[in-house]
Amino acid sequence: MSRKIYLPVVLLVLFTLLLGACSPAPVVEPVVEEPTAVVVVEEPVVEPTEAPVVVEAPDFQALFTEIIGNTGKEKSYSTMSADALNTELIENPDLFVIDVREPSELEENGHVPGAVNIPVKTLADNPALLPADLDTPIVVYCKSGTRSTYAWTILNLLGYTNVRNMTAGFDGWLKAELGVEDGLAPAEEISTANIADEKLYAAVKDFANNPPEGWASVKNTDVNEMLINGEDFVLIDARRADEYEAGYVDPAVNIPLEEVMARLDEIDPNTKAVVYCKSGIRSLIYTIALRMNGYTNVLSMSGGYLGWQAAELPVVGAAPDFKALFAKIIANHGADKSYGTMPADALNTELIENPNLFVIDVREPSELEENGHIPGAVNIPLKTLADNPALLPANLDAPIVVYCKSGTRSTYAWSILNLLGYTNVRNMTAGFDGWLKAELGVDEGLAPAEEISTPIIFDEKLFAAVKDFANNPPEGWASIKNVDVNEMLVNAEEFVLIDARRADEYEAGYVDPAVNIPLEEVIARMGEIDPNTKTVVYCKSGIRSLIYTIALRLNGYNNVLSMSGGYLGWEAAELPVVTP
Repeated sequence: MSRKIYLPVVLLVLFTLLLGACSPAPVVEPVVEEPTAVVVVEEPVVEPTEAPVVVEAPDFQALFTEIIGNTGKEKSYSTMSADALNTELIENPDLFVIDVREPSELEENGHVPGAVNIPVKTLADNPALLPADLDTPIVVYCKSGTRSTYAWTILNLLGYTNVRNMTAGFDGWLKAELGVEDGLAPAEEISTANIADEKLYAAVKDFANNPPEGWASVKNTDVNEMLINGEDFVLIDARRADEYEAGYVDPAVNIPLEEVMARLDEIDPNTKAVVYCKSGIRSLIYTIALRMNGYTNVLSMSGGYLGWQAAELPVVGAAPDFKALFAKIIANHGADKSYGTMPADALNTELIENPNLFVIDVREPSELEENGHIPGAVNIPLKTLADNPALLPANLDAPIVVYCKSGTRSTYAWSILNLLGYTNVRNMTAGFDGWLKAELGVDEGLAPAEEISTPIIFDEKLFAAVKDFANNPPEGWASIKNVDVNEMLVNAEEFVLIDARRADEYEAGYVDPAVNIPLEEVIARMGEIDPNTKTVVYCKSGIRSLIYTIALRLNGYNNVLSMSGGYLGWEAAELPVVTP
């Protein structure tokens, strides 16, 4: 290319560049990207709070462990007698006493002086009616001890530490002939209620307001019927082990009140249970404790073991209560029944009318061999009378007549048969001597008894004790001649002379210095006789005094003698008497 051509081209390029520089720059639209959607969730504003409080249900197992642990035998299970309350009220008239009966009962019968009335069902409704100080001494009572035991328990659950239960109730107060105030005794507000545990308070209040039907009690006769009918239930003895071992109701298991909270797992909450103690107080505390721990099918047996025995219901392993036994025997054989005696002529007449009458000759076989016996009688010597119960009628109501030579051994036999449960025993006190004197018929030779029954022994301990007494009677049959008694008086020997006749007989004439404690009263007045002092007892002819002597001896009075022949024999011997 020539330089002339090249130069114009260069100039053209420069001119073009110059034009480009002077023109406005093209508008370039910016690339706008679509924004990604972002959802902003605002957190709610939470005000700072304390952690929620979990309110636990009352621990009634722990509560009753403490309550039961704070009472016991040494505190008489927080009970007190009417006399003790009366004494304490004299010393402290401001003692806080609560009558938990219904107002209508106070209106009708009055109340213990100074007591305030807060019915048990409303006891927890108004805590302002109760002392502010939980250590205040409080005594509760009702009519007979049931409702007051509920009140005692409720107050303990509410935290009161010094509550006692006057278990004799207002009935016991009246029986003790203590002072009474008439009319109502409404309680007044004396404190500002301070409830530390609302949940516990609510539960106790609900229980107080709605006690179990019949106060969760059952009669002993109903329990016995349940046992006879083979009902499915558990019987629990709430007494201490030593009490249980001294006698119990079969088939009771022993879980003492003091141990029940620790042994709850031994009691099935789904099984019906009946609890008994000595008199009914411990078993009611026990029943309430179980019920508030979820055992809803538990009942307390009214009257306890003592009531069961008093109703003459069967027990196992109990030492014989000879005091109660003789109280019954004597009460059933008073003057109207000639003290269980009959003359020879009356027996003869009865044998003519009833040849099958069961008559027992309690002499030794040698005596029958020598002198014969009453026709139809069987021979069971006194010392073996209790050895073979199969020789005796199976029916305890069967009519039985016993006799010996003169009346002494037959009185022992009469007592022994009564103790074994026979209810229709009579004593032909003239004896075989009297039978012969009346010139009545005699069978010659022996009259051995044969087995006529299958014995059922309900009370082994009683049977064993009676058998031992029958086998080992006191020396000389615990008898003493009137001339020997007179000599003791002349020589001023130290002994007590007791006239066992009725008061009207004693007042008509007696042996000086005899004190009059009739046979009918001896069991109730046993405390008037010193078991350590030699004692001689006499009656009209010697029968009552011998029953009296046997009764005392079987109750531990080992130095007691019966004066043979009685007051009639004393007079016949022309010994001195005192007459109006």
